[in-house]
Amino acid sequence: KGGEKTIEGVLQEKLSTLDPERKTWAVNCSGRTDRGVHAVGQNCSFYSWKDFSLQEVLQALQKGDEDLVAYEVAKVPRSFHATFSCCWRYYMYIVPKIKGVSDKSDEDEVVSQAWQRESKLTADHLRSLLKPLEGEHSFNAFARDTPPGKNVQCHMYYTDITETTLLSEDGEEEVYCIHLVGNRFLKRMVRVIVSTLMKEAIELSESESRGMEGDDGERKKK
Repeated sequence: KGGEKTIEGVLQEKLSTLDPERKTWAVNCSGRTDRGVHAVGQNCSFYSWKDFSLQEVLQALQKGDEDLVAYEVAKVPRSFHATFSCCWRYYMYIVPKIKGVSDKSDEDEVVSQAWQRESKLTADHLRSLLKPLEGEHSFNAFARDTPPGKNVQCHMYYTDITETTLLSEDGEEEVYCIHLVGNRFLKRMVRVIVSTLMKEAIELSESESRGMEGDDGERKKK
C-alpha cells in the first residue's frame, strides 16, 4: 500500500510469471500482519482457470524476492478460501521486559517506547489479565476502524505469557512472549490487546507494591 512492500504484492508479482497475459491475481491470505511483523506458516490461496502443475507454482514462488519463502503448494477445492476457511490463527508478540511505564496513549508508542516510572511487573501480572480474554466475546473495544455492522465476536482459544532471552546487537535481552490463539482477529486487535495489557499490568503491579508498602508501614507503627 502506498508503494510499500507487502506480502500480497510480492505474491502477485511472483504469480504473474506463470501467466504474463493475466492482468490481475487476487490473492487471499489467512491473516494480516502489521508493519514490522513477521509471518510464519501463512496460508494463501488464488484461483486460476489455467491448469498449472504444483511444481510450476512452487518454482514461480521460489524465484526472486527471498523475503518470502513458499514451504508447500497444494490444489484445493474451489470452495476453499484462505481467509474464511481458516479455523484458527496464532499470534506471538515479543515485548522487552520493561523497567517502567510511559505516559504515551497510542498503542504503538506504548509497546515500543522507553518507560519512565519504576515498575515491578511480572509474567503473573500479565497472565492474570490475559486469561479473562479466553472464550467468545465481543472484541470491539480492542479493534480500530471497524466498519459499521461488522461482526466483532471472536473466540479466543488460548492465551499465555512465556519468558525467554534473545540475542541482539547490544547483547542478551530478556523478553516476554505474548501468545494469542483465536478463530479470527479484528483490525489492529492484537496490537491494541498487547498495549492495553502492558499498561494495565504495570498499574496492577504498582498498586500491589503500594499496598505492600502500606502494610509494612502499619506493622512498623505497631
